[in-house]
Amino acid sequence: MKDEIDMYSKSSSKIGPNRLQGILLTVLVLSLIAINLRFSWNRYSEIASSEAIMLAESVESVIHPEHILELSGSEEDVLNPDYILTKLSLSNLVKTNNPIRFAYLMSQRDGKIIILVDSEPPDSPDYSPPGQIYDEADEEFRSAFKSDKTKLLGPTDDRWGRWISAIVPVKDPESGEVIAVFGVDYSASEWYARLREHMIPDLVIVISLLMLFFVLLRFWSQNSTLKEVSKKLALNEALYRSVFDQAPIGIAIVNDKSFATRSEYIQMNINPMFERIIGWKSSELTDIVWTEITHPDDLAADLEKFDQFKAGLIDGYTLEKRFLKPDGSSVWTNMKISHFLGDPEMQPMHLCLLEDISVRKAAEESLTESERSKTVLLSHLPGMAYRCNYDPDWTMQFVSDGCEELTGYPPE
Repeated sequence: MKDEIDMYSKSSSKIGPNRLQGILLTVLVLSLIAINLRFSWNRYSEIASSEAIMLAESVESVIHPEHILELSGSEEDVLNPDYILTKLSLSNLVKTNNPIRFAYLMSQRDGKIIILVDSEPPDSPDYSPPGQIYDEADEEFRSAFKSDKTKLLGPTDDRWGRWISAIVPVKDPESGEVIAVFGVDYSASEWYARLREHMIPDLVIVISLLMLFFVLLRFWSQNSTLKEVSKKLALNEALYRSVFDQAPIGIAIVNDKSFATRSEYIQMNINPMFERIIGWKSSELTDIVWTEITHPDDLAADLEKFDQFKAGLIDGYTLEKRFLKPDGSSVWTNMKISHFLGDPEMQPMHLCLLEDISVRKAAEESLTESERSKTVLLSHLPGMAYRCNYDPDWTMQFVSDGCEELTGYPPE
């Protein structure tokens, strides 16, 4: 079984239909998971963007445009009560909303973007005095002064870091013109970190589903492999059974000096031809050792070879020997003994192959008797009898004993 599975594993190194289906299914599942994760990321990103925009618009709604109109955008504004009040409001906003890093009002003067007021205290290294020019403003940021829509920008880089910014236009209630923009900045790294935190439950679910999928895929793969192996084993067993049952020679599996019985290891221990040759049924041989049915004249030679075989001195041997049949008669066989290759636990077992040579032995005995009879007959003939080749030298093949009496020369 192990050899069959190893053989199948080697043969299945090429991509077969089952493996190709597994690969396509894996690609499909991974693609669906990637799409789902991308959808979840976009959903959480949209939620975070909506919350940031809603917060920015809510704060902008309580900012008084008339206070902004009182700001000149110069350092003198630090003493302006409207500046002080607005700065205090922005500072409180940043303190009470942890994700917000900066809050500010900016205006456009002579084509330049300047900072009117920010949320940082004057002693902060990130403090921007009123009138400071914001050089990092890009076209998308500048477009906020021409639009009445709130925008979420970023990530963008400036001298203070990398930010996600919500920008809300502040309009003059009388003219409807944009007089400033209110903005809040979120640290880009913290923004994406919060998104990743929201993704943790989704990732846990995905990883769990992936583990379940790969377990099921492994089970399916092993089941497919076992099915293929089972088919091959069934074919091999059918082939082995056909050869074993229909072989023209006798085959028996022998355990030491006893014939092996059917067990979980061996389903076929003696084939029909073996039974026909020696005249014993397999059921009868289970209680018999082979030394009991070996002709006494052949037993010593057989045991000598078998002892050498068991000791590992020889890998096998061939012997012409006689087996005793149940009726007491004997049958001449050409026996071949060899090791049984397989599981190490089955090493004490070996194969016994038999060929019925009774006809050949009978022919040899008949020929020997014929030669003996002819020799006796010729030796008693009067005179000389001979047989020679028809060649220039008349080469002799046989000369009777009468040659010496007749010629004075011995037959040799």
